[in-house]
Amino acid sequence: MRCQGQTVTQVPRFSPEVDRVFAELNMAGANVRNLHPDDFLELRVRRVVLNGNQLGNGLTDYVFSSLGNHLTSLMLGACAIRKLPQRLLVDLTQLEVLHLWNNHIDVIPDSFFVANSELRELSLWGNRLMTIRNRTFSSLAQLRLLDLERNRITTLEHGTLSHTRGALQVLRLSNNHISALSDLSFTDLHQLRILTLASNRLSFIDARSFVGLRQLQTLCIANNRIQYLADGAFQHLLRLRRLDLSGNRLDRVWAGTFVGLNSLTSVDLSRNRLSRLPEATFSQSHALRRLILDDNRLSTLGRCTMTIVQYITLFHQTCYLQQ
Repeated sequence: MRCQGQTVTQVPRFSPEVDRVFAELNMAGANVRNLHPDDFLELRVRRVVLNGNQLGNGLTDYVFSSLGNHLTSLMLGACAIRKLPQRLLVDLTQLEVLHLWNNHIDVIPDSFFVANSELRELSLWGNRLMTIRNRTFSSLAQLRLLDLERNRITTLEHGTLSHTRGALQVLRLSNNHISALSDLSFTDLHQLRILTLASNRLSFIDARSFVGLRQLQTLCIANNRIQYLADGAFQHLLRLRRLDLSGNRLDRVWAGTFVGLNSLTSVDLSRNRLSRLPEATFSQSHALRRLILDDNRLSTLGRCTMTIVQYITLFHQTCYLQQ
């Protein structure tokens, strides 16, 4: 059911005699500016799309409560939301997907998700969050995807994500203000497959930065300020397949930098300041097939690296094979 367009200014009324559950109410891009608790009173629907309505401060507690028995997806992206009413979701016990992307949210109220234990996907990218309290996601034990990109987060408190450890598979933290990772940042996330930390303010990666991520397959830490990678920086990532370190400030890596990465198939080291790669840099990465070294300062490349890797790019530099 679609009710779109700028002429639509309120939620349509539904007759209580209609004995059916709708698949979707789509009001994306309409001109609704306020929602009230009785707007959805007689509606039974599984998915509500309100993206692009300029709701601003026009949300109130319990506004979606009458949808609680059936609603599984709620889309509130680009709605100019500034403040989340604490009891906005309190009766949505079946909710599995929640999108709050591209709003102006700077804080998530305590116990905001307390009733949403079935939530699987939470998208909060493009807001103004500076910190996440360590109890914010405490009830989200089934969460599989969490998108916090393009916020202003500076640090991750220990325990912030610990309650999602049994289910979380995708965590997106790119385009924030994170300058350091503690050895406890991700230690509980045993099921995580994808982690993105691109375009933050990281300057180094410690040997314990990624402890606990034993299922991780993709790690992107591109476009940071990384100058130093400790020996064994990725040694705990036994199943890592794709590693993106492009656009950093690395002037060298060590023979032990990539130790333990036996499953690695692709590495991007482009747009750094590398002048050489030690002969044994990828000696343990026998599955490595793709190595991107564009826009560095390399003058030589070891024969061992050439033997292991099937595809190497070296654009914008003159590089010779070591004898």
